[in-house]
Parts: sequence; C-alpha cells; structure tokens
Amino acid sequence: RSYLDKFLFFGHQSELPAHRLSGGEKARLRLAQLMLIEAQVLVLDEPTNDLDSDTLNVLEEALNEFPGALILVTHDRFFLDSVADE
Repeated sequence: RSYLDKFLFFGHQSELPAHRLSGGEKARLRLAQLMLIEAQVLVLDEPTNDLDSDTLNVLEEALNEFPGALILVTHDRFFLDSVADE
C-alpha cells in the first residue's frame, strides 16, 4: 500500500482492478510497475506527454531515485533538467 500511495493510489483505488481505472490512473500504474523492475538502464521516450502535474512530480521523484542509467527523450526542458545530471 505504501508503494501505491507513492504513486497517488489512495484508499479504495489501490484495490480496484486496472480496467476500472481512468486513463491517467492507468498511466500512473504503468509507471509504478515500471519502477519495480530491476534494471540498470531505463529508456523513456516522451514520458511526460499527457501527464498531469501530480503524476509529473511522482515520475520525477521516481526517476531521481532510480539507481541506474536513464536515457530520456523529451521536449520538456524543465523536466529534463530536474532528472538529468549529465
């Protein structure tokens, strides 16, 4: 539950089947699942498209905690600056 809370699934939402979630909620769920996979490299192509500001914050935090390398393609310069150090 605490992991789902991190990705903004509170209360009853954490028990709903995926097919009952909205489009934005499904995107957050996919991000949460992706961050659970152990990987050394993560490749994301325009991950900020169609995300609300709360989900953008969650994604930014998750990527900043990712221990491996990140290859990121984005037009969002602010987001890029917030998650990249090289």
